Amino acid sequence: MKRILESCFVLFLFLNLSFAADVEVKLTTNDGTTKFAVQDSGAIDVAGIDSDGNMILEGTATIKGAKGLKTTYGITAGTITLNSGAANVATIDSNGNMILEGTATIKGAKGLKTTYGITAGTITLTAKKLLSGNTVAIQLDTDNNETVSFQILSSDGNEKARIDEDGKIFPGSSFGVSNVRYIYDDTTNYATRFSSNVYVSGAYGGAYAPITVYPMGPTRDNHTAVAGIAAPADSTIGWSNNAAYADWQYRIYSTFIDATDHSPIGKIQIKVHVQIRTNWGGDFRFRPRDANTDTGGSDGSGSGGETGTDGVWFEGTWSDFTFTDSPHEFRLQAYMTNTANYYCIYKAILLVRAKL
Repeated sequence: MKRILESCFVLFLFLNLSFAADVEVKLTTNDGTTKFAVQDSGAIDVAGIDSDGNMILEGTATIKGAKGLKTTYGITAGTITLNSGAANVATIDSNGNMILEGTATIKGAKGLKTTYGITAGTITLTAKKLLSGNTVAIQLDTDNNETVSFQILSSDGNEKARIDEDGKIFPGSSFGVSNVRYIYDDTTNYATRFSSNVYVSGAYGGAYAPITVYPMGPTRDNHTAVAGIAAPADSTIGWSNNAAYADWQYRIYSTFIDATDHSPIGKIQIKVHVQIRTNWGGDFRFRPRDANTDTGGSDGSGSGGETGTDGVWFEGTWSDFTFTDSPHEFRLQAYMTNTANYYCIYKAILLVRAKL
């Protein structure tokens, strides 16, 4: 058989040099068990084509020509490496990983399509850019015609969210994305706007969260003077000059608060406003107290000197409380830093809001 193939090869060369027609080498099988082989001087196969059409090259294949290498059903190999001189410029391994050391240029109407995404340090697409590193930037369009958007799709290909090139955010749901409901920035009025009504499931907390007012205690008669000068008009109230926090008329100046009415996780903030009569407001301190847990809030401070007969309002600071077990009783506490001075509280209110 070897002799026959060698004779065929010599005949192939002769015919190729002598005629401009097709040259055929006919093997004796069609299942790949025989082959047309090229051997080196040591009788070692270096190239061959078997009777099943498989080409085996033991060396390097160099393909020159304007049309390059064209395949219909792909190339099967352990690793394909493209070289430029001694340096590798591209490699495809047996796991399907492609490593390009240079620039990949993709031309065609359909562009680049991936099933499981792209992992790269930097990917730059002509006109529409995707950059990664410390920042990921997606350039949606170059002519500002508002016809393109960044979309998030579900596993079955349905759109679930969208951001257009104006920065409008279109949130989605199980029914898809609405084209008329979106969130956008109002640069003129320095505000974030919604295109339609907003329904909140849960609590909105923070500096501008909705506030609930809890009154504490009824209005009392004004007092004519501080203790030691004249008795108060309503002798059932009396003046106080306690040197440490104490509940003020707790049977009257108290209220119940259920934190879960304001926040699903029971996190709230409380602020006290008080109207008082005193001969020296700068010494007055006040706060809310959770009577269930004996937890005092942040200090509120008065200011100035004598308030006069009608008294003045002082505003406290926000205090944080968290509880979900049941409504808690909150009381008003106060004291004077200088016990030589006195105070009497007329009115008080608690402001309550959710805390994030």
